[in-house]
Amino acid sequence: MTIINNIHNKILQTFSFVRQEYFQYIIFYLAIFVFTILEGLNSFHFIYQYLEKIKEPKSLLTLYIYRGDVASLYRNLIFLFILDGIGIFYVIRTISINKLIKVISIFIGVMFLFLILKSCDFFPFKQIPDKLSFFYVFYVCGNVLFDNPYATINQTVLGFWLIIFFPFKSKIRKSQKATKFEVLAIIILTIINMVVLLFFFPQFFVI
Repeated sequence: MTIINNIHNKILQTFSFVRQEYFQYIIFYLAIFVFTILEGLNSFHFIYQYLEKIKEPKSLLTLYIYRGDVASLYRNLIFLFILDGIGIFYVIRTISINKLIKVISIFIGVMFLFLILKSCDFFPFKQIPDKLSFFYVFYVCGNVLFDNPYATINQTVLGFWLIIFFPFKSKIRKSQKATKFEVLAIIILTIINMVVLLFFFPQFFVI
């Protein structure tokens, strides 16, 4: 009886350890996996739309958007793929996993909230208002960060690399705490990745 109780206690201790240490990681990983699949389907749809759109007659208004050829689109995607891979590796190496999970969870939560509000016609803006307001700035930022082809494709690639690197987080993560310079560098690089690089991919403005 004592042996059975000891085995039972060890099983409970093991289960408790798994639940405390890994349960949130498993849920996060599955959520990112599903999110990446859904965003990937939308990404393929956007790329297909672009490939169909470039068959239409070009005009002076769309000359910048249609510059280059299909090969230039793929070069841009390969560049984005490599850049995002380096970025995710650096983030996992620098930022603690628990903080990374919180930041990504908040980002996805805000994104879904914005998309739901937009789908419900919560934002009344059809054109630029005469007076800028915080409400309108939030609407513009939401469209730039969440609701455009570049954002969708970028999030798909980021999710893909996160799925690849996350299981090896303990080997990638450095032992030292992130410095202020490293945190600032990550913030700046994130802004460049989500906002500035958008204008280097004119193909995504055409959808």
